[in-house]
Amino acid sequence: MADPGGEAVCAAAVGGSIGSLAGMYVFRHKTRHAKFVVGMPAILAAQAFLVVVIVRYVTTGVFLF
Repeated sequence: MADPGGEAVCAAAVGGSIGSLAGMYVFRHKTRHAKFVVGMPAILAAQAFLVVVIVRYVTTGVFLF
């Protein structure tokens, strides 16, 4: 059987990390599981970093800092 939280982590990794975090704390769901308490903010941080790198590359042509 598949991991019951695996779908939520995959959805967050694809781009829904802000909604996943909001839903976790608004509905108080999965807030005690380390995989979600640590994993979701980590995915959000990685996505934010990628957005900064992509925007910087598109606007200036510099790939990394």
